[in-house]
Amino acid sequence: MTKKEVLQLEKELSFQEFNNHDVYQLGQIIVNHIEKNQLKNVRIRIVLDGDIVFQYLMDGKKGVVWLDRKQKTVEKYGHSSYYIYLENEENGTY
Repeated sequence: MTKKEVLQLEKELSFQEFNNHDVYQLGQIIVNHIEKNQLKNVRIRIVLDGDIVFQYLMDGKKGVVWLDRKQKTVEKYGHSSYYIYLENEENGTY
């Protein structure tokens, strides 16, 4: 996936309104999709207005330090951590 494609996804996956109930529903959709399609287990964190509203560590996933780093990256740069990863790869910065 390219940076341009990631930016497009960020735009498409933005919400005009988003509340705690929406967060819970989105978290459940993600978990159900992963389980239904037998995808790799993940850690999920959804933050709204600085509060962790939904967090789930699927079987085999431990600790939240990794999630903390991801959250800080998104808050600092205003983009997904994957976009920042691609940008750093392109620029040779880490």
